[in-house]
This record gives sequence, C-alpha cells and structure tokens, in this order.
Amino acid sequence: MDSEQTTETVADRIDFADLCRDLDGIVCDYPYCDPASVLQVAAWDLQTRVEDAGHSGRDDAPGLLLALHAASWYAVSGRIDDPEVVGSMIEAVERAAAAYEAGACPHPGGEGHPDLTDESADTIVSLILPLYDEEEWKDYYGTDFAEGAEERAGWSCPGFLRGIAASTLATLRDGRDELFGPPDIDALENVYRRPDGRLDISRLTRDAGDAYYGGSPGLTEKASVLAAHRLAHGAPVEERLPLLLTVGFAVRNATWEAVPATTAELYHRALESVDQAPLAAPCPHSDGHPEIAVEAREWPRLARALHDPGEEKGMTVDEAAVRCPRFAAERAAALLPVTGEHLAPGEG
Repeated sequence: MDSEQTTETVADRIDFADLCRDLDGIVCDYPYCDPASVLQVAAWDLQTRVEDAGHSGRDDAPGLLLALHAASWYAVSGRIDDPEVVGSMIEAVERAAAAYEAGACPHPGGEGHPDLTDESADTIVSLILPLYDEEEWKDYYGTDFAEGAEERAGWSCPGFLRGIAASTLATLRDGRDELFGPPDIDALENVYRRPDGRLDISRLTRDAGDAYYGGSPGLTEKASVLAAHRLAHGAPVEERLPLLLTVGFAVRNATWEAVPATTAELYHRALESVDQAPLAAPCPHSDGHPEIAVEAREWPRLARALHDPGEEKGMTVDEAAVRCPRFAAERAAALLPVTGEHLAPGEG
C-alpha cells in the first residue's frame, strides 16, 4: 500500500481485497455474496471518488471503474432484477467518463495503456488488487511497487480510463434497454409474419423450442415473448392453443433468475387470458387431460402438429382431448402459480 502521507485516512480507502473476492465470485457466476448490493455500493463509491478526484489521497476511482467494467456483463445478463442497480452503475460510470474527458493523456496512440481487449472478466478482476497492494503487485508482476510506477500510471491515465468508461457504458446501456425496456413487439411481428399476414406458427415454435435445446435461449425468449403478447391481446382462435403451448414451454424451461420482470409479467398476463370456465364444466374425457403422452419439452412440436398437420410426422396426438377447452384451462391453471412467484411486488 502507498506509504505516502496524505489527508486521506485508511478507513476512507476502498478495501479492494474484499471487493475483488466478491467480484471474483460474481463474474464467474458463482457469487457467495449479494451481487446487487456489492455492485450498488461499488457504484456509489465510484461516484464519491470521482467527485473527490482532486484530493491528495490515494485515487481509488480507477480500480472501482475497472470493477464495474468487469461486472458490467453480469449486471445486464438477467442475474440482477433491480433496474436501479444498473441505473446507479450507469450514473457512476457516466460521471467517471465526464471527469476523465477533461484529463490529458500523455500516451500517443495509447502506447503505455493496458490492453484489455481479449481479457476475460475474471482476469480483469485479478488485475485490480495489485494496483493498490504492494505485496500483491510483487506477487503478480515480480517487481517492487516503486519499480512499477510507470506501468501503474497507464492504468490511471485519463485516456485509458475514458476508453474503459465508454466500453462499460455501451454494455450497461444496451443491456438495460434489452433487459428492462418493453419488448419491441412490432419488430417481432415482422419477423414471424407470413407473406399472407398470418403468424408463422411453425417458425415461431421452432425458434421457441428447438433454439432452446440448440443453445440459443435468447431466441427462445424472443419467440416466447411474441407468443405471450399475442395470447394476452386477443389472438385469433386458431392461434390460441399453439401460443399457449409455446408460452407453457417457456415457463416450464425458464431460468427465472435470467428472465426480466417485464417478461415474467407478460407470461402471467398471457396465462390469465385463457378461459378458466371449462374447469367447472364436465367434458367427454373422463380420464381428465394428462399431458397426452407429450412431455412439456415437446409442446412446441405438439403446437406444430396441431396447427400444421404433417409438420411433425410420427407424432400421434389425441386431437379431441388436446383441443378440448378444458385441456387449455388446465394447462394455464397449472402454470399461473409458477409465473406468479416471479412477478414484481404490486403486480398480478
């Protein structure tokens, strides 16, 4: 630690050892802390340090900016469901960007700046503590702290930090808009509209189902969001059962910590739109309505088989039982408690 006497007390300094331990778990997606709380406090601390950048004590702002930079992807990955945390991070980085904009950069062409282009988030975290701890610096770089003064100057250079701030803001702003902003339904309608104006159920259900197991959950969510929107807003009768099965598949397979609150609410509204009256009326199917030998993971295929016979060869469906209004009512009734658990306070 810098032994220079300053007006700043040790108690005023950020404990980067603790922060980096927490960050290491966060960016590796195995947090043993409350990530939202850690990132919120780091954002508040960055704002304080940036506003106080002229003091004569140790400058902790670069380390805090690097911390938010490393964790920016995590903050907008769906793991944090509080938009205020992401908003605080953005505000803090914006203030840092404004402060560093006015600073001179003595490194023509960026020579002397660290190159983090290909570094992973956990590697960036591992590079923070040595900037503030003499022993960590020596262990990491094999040189004395004083010998590394020129290299550390690159880490605190306004030119370097401007680039870090810009990159962090791009990640946070884009992610915030996608995570907490309303879905662009018009754009999704254009993707899944046939030339004749009807919804392309086959494509929608393939994207919702096949993409999930093919490693594209983002595509699954987009297709499912459109299905939920149409179901909640009066889809034509011929679409409603395929759309319900698509939404049901999404609900059954959702990794809820990664589902935006707006999406959970939309799924819930879609399920609420399914008529529950058939539950109180008798129907011809005395055995009830089990999954009709089709597991939830196969619901997108079932939707295709119902909507476009011949699309799913080899799938035998008891159409009378599946098309019975009670079947849809039972599916929605079973799924509503699942989505209800994930609504924001005050919704529902």
